[in-house]
Amino acid sequence: MGLMSKKKQRAAGRTAPAVVEGEVWAVPVPGAGYCPLLITRAPLAGAEVDFVFAYLRPTLHKRLPTPGSLGVLAEWEQVWLGLVATVPFKKGRWKRCGVLPVFDRADWPIPPARNSLVDESEPVEKWGEKPWAELWSIETTADEPTMTLIANTPATREQALRFPRIHVVTGANRVESALSKHFKGKRAGFWDMELQLNAVGPESARMWREHADRVRVESLPPPTSWLPAGRRTDRQLRAGAWLGLPLTGGGFGAAMLVEKPPRGLRFFSDAVVMTMRRQWDRWPTMDDVRTLRPEDGAEVSQTTMICVRDGRWRVLGYQDGFETGGWTWPKPVQVPINPSIQRLDPESHRRCNGMSSPSSMESDVLRIMNGTHYSLTGTSSFPDGIVTPDRIAAWRAINMAAEKYPGV
Repeated sequence: MGLMSKKKQRAAGRTAPAVVEGEVWAVPVPGAGYCPLLITRAPLAGAEVDFVFAYLRPTLHKRLPTPGSLGVLAEWEQVWLGLVATVPFKKGRWKRCGVLPVFDRADWPIPPARNSLVDESEPVEKWGEKPWAELWSIETTADEPTMTLIANTPATREQALRFPRIHVVTGANRVESALSKHFKGKRAGFWDMELQLNAVGPESARMWREHADRVRVESLPPPTSWLPAGRRTDRQLRAGAWLGLPLTGGGFGAAMLVEKPPRGLRFFSDAVVMTMRRQWDRWPTMDDVRTLRPEDGAEVSQTTMICVRDGRWRVLGYQDGFETGGWTWPKPVQVPINPSIQRLDPESHRRCNGMSSPSSMESDVLRIMNGTHYSLTGTSSFPDGIVTPDRIAAWRAINMAAEKYPGV
């Protein structure tokens, strides 16, 4: 046999290594050393998204850590838990250190995660001061590295605090920067990732595993009619798609993708989405949503569909006979129109002149439904996108008047 061509040799050298459960990797901390990270779940064959689930021990090593130095979880005191894109492993940015001497999946479960509106960096005495109180829930996934929930259980503060916070990371530099700030004692900035550390004790893994196992046994399988998560679905989304989403405080909601607006009307986003004033204790189906109308809406905003790409929001299907004109949204254009029409909603052009994150939209639905949203309680005067039948009618009239001007 002849030697491989240089082109084939280069291609072979670029072959991405497989990520394996039980492997220990070193995450570089700029200018300081490394932190050990253990892969506890690798992507399944044919997985819709390419994440691993990882336990990171926030201890600094001057050299690459050895697998034997990790010890057992009960000895750690603190842990960072995350769904991490496989890129830094496959590209060699993070360094493989070897395999844990003894790896048992049961000792390193994917825990249920707590979620709430509470800023846990504030003193606990301040947690319930806002009009919407605290709204805790416990989010459970299948036993695989996925963002798709199988249950989102309402909880009290005491119940939720038994479970950890889990971070989702698609950029390796964000983890590295967060670790650097942590060891230097610096606070994370507005655009920075906060290193969310969780306390662990002798019984943590057992308690997490038993709760998750119980929920997984009781949960219904996901609908087979869902569109798959991933970049292809994200890129091909069009107006008329019904989306399912988890709600902060528990349960699930639905949203309509109203429009993919032209670039001139976008603000760091790729879609206009309207959430609905509905809550289910399980993922909604097309039968649940197909009769909903704009007047049933909770909030409309520009947002990103990264949540669909990564699988936290799911595409339920497309509305039959969808017409964009029926699902009115307040377009962020300001032109001189009849004052009597503009007075129907003087702030119309500002209500979608910005972007709401998917997590923000998740957190607003129940607050709008129970009347504790910041704009309904006078907590903020920021122009909101809360939907009401009167506003729908006003936006429709204002948009029709504005469309008479060229370029609108």
